[in-house]
Amino acid sequence: MQDEVSAKRAYITKASKDDKNFHIAQASYMGQVADVEILTPYGLYSTLPVNSHVVLWNLNGNEENRVGFGNTPPSRFKGLAAGEVVVGSPQTASNVKFDQDGQVIVTGKNGTTITIDPSGNISISTQGNFSLNATGDVIINGASIQLNGNSIGVARLGDTVGGGVITSASSTVKTS
Repeated sequence: MQDEVSAKRAYITKASKDDKNFHIAQASYMGQVADVEILTPYGLYSTLPVNSHVVLWNLNGNEENRVGFGNTPPSRFKGLAAGEVVVGSPQTASNVKFDQDGQVIVTGKNGTTITIDPSGNISISTQGNFSLNATGDVIINGASIQLNGNSIGVARLGDTVGGGVITSASSTVKTS
């Protein structure tokens, strides 16, 4: 007897609690509602929201042995160029994009972005506050340090300035 392979289109009707060894969701297909094991590629994990599309297979032709791959086509990340990849949450729009030019762009729900360009330059943009916390030393090495673009220079402890060398410093630097 030859094993049968059957594929069906289904929709998630009840999201699962993802707390078991196997990710099981409830899906509706062809007038039926059943539990389905949701499979994802290695390293990518998600709990599909209600109304997500799922393609179901019956393993070994056994109707009770359903597995599915799911997606949310209406809310997917759109406008990708050939070869681009986005990993993220369509519900929050938070994502990591690997673009066709070699940039890696991390975008948070609030629009904050971290961009790494192909040359290794890093840019962080946010409308909120930016905190850098460390339990050890924070070391910044660079040919120059600028605040507010090019408008305000920064002098560091030990730098030579007009009239001498800076011998004491403050832990707070403010722009005027």
